[in-house]
Amino acid sequence: MHPREAFMAGHNLAYCVTYFDQVLMAARLASADVEEAQQHSQQMVEQLQNIAPHFVARLKHIGKIGAEHGIEIGELPSIPQEYRRWAPGVFERFVSTWQIEDQEGWLFLLGHAVGELRGSVIIASMSIDFQLHLDLSFQSSIDGFIRAFPEMVDRWENAILRLLNTPFGASFMPRYNALNPAFEAIQHAFRRAVEHTGPALLPLLRQISAQLAQIEKQEAQNLPSSSD
Repeated sequence: MHPREAFMAGHNLAYCVTYFDQVLMAARLASADVEEAQQHSQQMVEQLQNIAPHFVARLKHIGKIGAEHGIEIGELPSIPQEYRRWAPGVFERFVSTWQIEDQEGWLFLLGHAVGELRGSVIIASMSIDFQLHLDLSFQSSIDGFIRAFPEMVDRWENAILRLLNTPFGASFMPRYNALNPAFEAIQHAFRRAVEHTGPALLPLLRQISAQLAQIEKQEAQNLPSSSD
């Protein structure tokens, strides 16, 4: 498996939760006793229909990489409950194909950490926005994100440190130097975010989301692929 494929497979596997969590959020808004929430649910459904092909393509990419390398993927999920059952097993089967020193395994885990952070930040931002403007409580989701964020950052940092200690480390060092400012900016934004509540929290989370989206774009462009 080539470096770009490993990174993107990990990223896509984690990031697709963003779509499925939004499906659940739209369903919750639709069932609320607040007319504005029901109207927003209809808008969300339209938006989800527009972005669905994008996420289907990400899921198919995971299936393609798995098939090429003999990793059992199974039937791709189409609803949130299927994704929640499917994703952990696929993650474990990918990870089990590599030895501890293999660079591709750590690139997969780095991509997964970036996708996990990116998806979680997006859902947390939406939860805060809905709680502020639709008179609905999403506090358990917000609190869960704040509790989980340090562990997600630890997984990211661990993957980078392990990459630097593989035979790939010397060639990865320029990428690490390029990623490090964004990584530090994300940590700084989060430290500021947990000190704020209400509207002040949203721009900080959006700053983190923009940094993570840029990292995915940079890594997809700069890591070698099978055709490079």
